[in-house]
Amino acid sequence: MGGGGKLVSSKVKLEKDLGCFSCGMLDHWIDSCPWNGSRCKRCFDGRAVRISQQPHSFGQKNLSCPNCRSCQWMKDALKESIKQQPCKLLSVSILRGL
Repeated sequence: MGGGGKLVSSKVKLEKDLGCFSCGMLDHWIDSCPWNGSRCKRCFDGRAVRISQQPHSFGQKNLSCPNCRSCQWMKDALKESIKQQPCKLLSVSILRGL
């Protein structure tokens, strides 16, 4: 008589199911991930999210440029974006006179 639905045992499990499979953020899904196609710092070409297959970093996500082959670990890119966000928000609020 069960509904056949999937039971969610914890908030963490629920958030994991709702987050982006590409970067892990909770505010979007993989089809609208801002990291897919993000600009490379060296050649400004679009980057792709890849998962490392190397033994020393197996399973870790990175942003890889197909043009110049540069690579940035996703965890480092996320840290950089978090550091830059308060500055952007502050500058917008100053411009708006808030």
